[in-house]
Amino acid sequence: MKNRQEEPVTCPLCGSGMHPVFREGRVLFWGCDEFRGSTGCRGRRYPDPENPAAPLPYVCPECHQGLCRRTGRNGRIYTACFEKEKHKGGAVLFFNDDGTPEEPVPRAKGQWDCPSCGSPLKYIRVRSGPHAGSMVFACFEREKHGDGRALFFQDADGIPILSVGPEADGEKNHA
Repeated sequence: MKNRQEEPVTCPLCGSGMHPVFREGRVLFWGCDEFRGSTGCRGRRYPDPENPAAPLPYVCPECHQGLCRRTGRNGRIYTACFEKEKHKGGAVLFFNDDGTPEEPVPRAKGQWDCPSCGSPLKYIRVRSGPHAGSMVFACFEREKHGDGRALFFQDADGIPILSVGPEADGEKNHA
């Protein structure tokens, strides 16, 4: 099978040709031509959302399957490999938009609760906006917050700054 650019689609596992597998008139994925052949190869490539006639050009560095780009429930596009049983950690691996592995989120230096609602804070990396790439503590019980604040930045020691409301006095309150 060739895509719109007339480049042959090759299997990321064995290098054989691939054929499209359709569902409801669209390409679901490309499967290896050797699946029913002598090797029984289960190589797959997934369509590029920007060009559905071509496969996404990225391959998982751990299991060598094609990566998949999808839209999450929050509307954000993500790139991942879902071959959990073939990964060392047994988990889905996530990647940046250019196919490079995402840096793992570092572990927080302790456990803290939200000062507004008492729910446990999660340590996350901000993905967009002016603080993209920063590590923050976040409360996901936003509806319980009167002031709507749900992100807490960390000080130089990696401890969340848990002052509630505007920090007009410049004072840091730690739990």
